[in-house]
Amino acid sequence: MQSVKKLTAYLRESKDEIKRISWPSRKDTVRYSILVIVLTILTAVFFGGLDIVFKKFVAWLIG
Repeated sequence: MQSVKKLTAYLRESKDEIKRISWPSRKDTVRYSILVIVLTILTAVFFGGLDIVFKKFVAWLIG
């Protein structure tokens, strides 16, 4: 029975905690999502460029 009381208390406290969360607006969520996508693409382009440069450098060293 003790574990049932603990589980009930945990669920009640979790529900109370969720009510206190300040959720971002839809506008903020869209803005941050676009920012993450753009930064991911820029990072991929940067590392892709580095890969090409290093590949050509190694090919120059070898050949």
